[in-house]
Amino acid sequence: MRTLARSLTPGDLLVCDAIFETYWTFAMLEGIGCDGIFEINGSRSRPEKRRAYLTLHRPSQPEWMNAETYESCPKQIRVRQVISRRRGYQDTFFITSLTDQRSVSAKEIVALY
Repeated sequence: MRTLARSLTPGDLLVCDAIFETYWTFAMLEGIGCDGIFEINGSRSRPEKRRAYLTLHRPSQPEWMNAETYESCPKQIRVRQVISRRRGYQDTFFITSLTDQRSVSAKEIVALY
């Protein structure tokens, strides 16, 4: 992901699979000025279906990150949860930094993914 990040520019939209839906990816995208859409990893606990927004809290400093970079990361990142419901299929959960529901609908987010 850090290699891929070097090719992103402000305004880009990163659409990735569930392995990348982490606080660190959202912090990186915020720092670049990009947005992202990610499926929520099925092995992680599912958020409540009624919640439209989630707060990602900064985890402990990873070994690979220096203290200055860690302190520059926000303590919290607000993301939007979108659920794709299709008859006969299990619900699919997405999280995105596209938090304005008036600008980008849930249907558009699912279509982008």
